[in-house]
Amino acid sequence: MNGSDNTNIKASEELNAARQRIAQLEALAAQRQIDDEFIDIKAEGLYKAVFESVNDCILIIDKKGKIVDFNNRLLEIGGYTRDEIAGKNFRNLTGMVPPKSLVLMITNFLKSMANIPVPPYEVELLKKNRELITVEINTFPLRKNGKLIGDSVLFRDITERKKTDSEIHQKTSEIQLINSINEAANRGLSLKEIIDAVSDEIMKLYGGFAAITYFLSEDKQYLEAANFKFPSKMVNAIEKLYHIKMSAIRFQLKEDGVYREILKTGKAQVNNDSFVIQQMGTEYTDDKTLHKFLPTVVRIMGLRSVISVPLVSDGESIGLLDIARHEPLTGCDMERIQTIASQFVNVIKRKQAENKLKENEEKYRLIVENTRDLIFTIDSANKYIYVS
Repeated sequence: MNGSDNTNIKASEELNAARQRIAQLEALAAQRQIDDEFIDIKAEGLYKAVFESVNDCILIIDKKGKIVDFNNRLLEIGGYTRDEIAGKNFRNLTGMVPPKSLVLMITNFLKSMANIPVPPYEVELLKKNRELITVEINTFPLRKNGKLIGDSVLFRDITERKKTDSEIHQKTSEIQLINSINEAANRGLSLKEIIDAVSDEIMKLYGGFAAITYFLSEDKQYLEAANFKFPSKMVNAIEKLYHIKMSAIRFQLKEDGVYREILKTGKAQVNNDSFVIQQMGTEYTDDKTLHKFLPTVVRIMGLRSVISVPLVSDGESIGLLDIARHEPLTGCDMERIQTIASQFVNVIKRKQAENKLKENEEKYRLIVENTRDLIFTIDSANKYIYVS
């Protein structure tokens, strides 16, 4: 074998070795590619698993406000389909977000995109069935290679929590009001002062703009206003229209009237019907001409709801409390006001008894001081307590 053949064999071996090395590198590269894809698949699966398992709604928004992704929890809570949300700009979701809440969301989104920290905040959302819910929003800016690319928005439905907080606040306020009624009586305030204070607090607590407290006449045929709380402009308008003084309201109960029925049953009544409210107004006067003005008066006043609570003592109605609101009242409002009214009645009866006792004492004193006979009082030790 000559030198040339040896050279060819060596070159052939080196070529085969190179081919094997290339094959090994290609196999290694292929394996790495498979591993990378597997890692991506695992990462995607992990992302989706976390994304869909959380109990909060998650919304991914790009810098322009376009909704890039969201989890199914958002669909479950809102009742919307994926097509109704996917790819939309959140600024255009006017059917899902009330105007005031949408403005707040846009403002905070712009802050987040300007690297300004946004603390948690609350907005209202409309479900597909038009039910209004309250959600708490937390935002987390999204970055890639240090560059801001969008926002991650977490929604948490806090409707029930807000409702519970509101009920606790309402109950606390009611207890405070009941305590203040008793304290007012213990401080020796007059019945009128107590009624004024109670009317103010009830209107504040339930968002009323007017309140009237009536007492039933001794013959049980008339309601007489013991107190009224109305905006002065309304008072002037009503007094001018009906030619009466609000401080001297006294009207006869109609046989088939709303007020007589409430007093008869002893049950509170919520009226959100404008026709019934107008009918109640007709009971103030028999003047048919004035009745024609009632729809206009009700509209000008913005009167949307009236709750009438009978003041019941020992199973018998002694008066009635009317509260007017611009917004409809509910049965829950009625139940709560009845609880306060029952305590209110106890104080009224107590103050009436005190006033009656004072009247009797005054009558007794006048009789004693004006008699020509000698009147004296002695105690058990035969000591004179009083001598006329």
